[in-house]
Amino acid sequence: MKISEQLKKHRKIRQISQEGLAEVVHVSRQTVSNWETGRSYPDLQSLLLLSDYFEVSLDELVRGDVPMMKKTVDIKKMNVLTWIMIGGFILMIATLPLVKAFGWLGAIAPALSWGAAMAAAIVVEKIKKKYDVKTYTEILNFMQDEEMTPVQKVAEKKKLKQQRILYPVGAAVLTAILSYIVLTLF
Repeated sequence: MKISEQLKKHRKIRQISQEGLAEVVHVSRQTVSNWETGRSYPDLQSLLLLSDYFEVSLDELVRGDVPMMKKTVDIKKMNVLTWIMIGGFILMIATLPLVKAFGWLGAIAPALSWGAAMAAAIVVEKIKKKYDVKTYTEILNFMQDEEMTPVQKVAEKKKLKQQRILYPVGAAVLTAILSYIVLTLF
């Protein structure tokens, strides 16, 4: 059961309003409302106070939410890593003129940018593997915390074969074109 449902259930059992519970836990009524609607989670101190007030174990209060919290953390991590990948590739292309200006010594900055982007990509791939997410649609659904139907999963698996070939080739061609443009302009 989600913590939002647990809070509503225990609050109704105790016959206490959101405002009353907010006073007990030393937060605003809006914060309690956000917890009950699932927009945010209580911090550890609030969870302990809630557990004491409702006279239930902390485990009982958060049971079922731990995997969801881990997934939320992974989604945030994946968002940050995606921006690191994009920034790394843009920085790599932007620093390519250094190669022309300084020779092999100038290749250090693009290589480091590429390395950062690749390291972020590897971590993203590990997260995708952990949640069995492979296609673009599956990734979007994962990031939006939505589940796919079995029919959608079968359709996405068929697309996966094409994507495994087309995406890397497309990325390589695009990188080559952008690199050529940057090197000829500078």
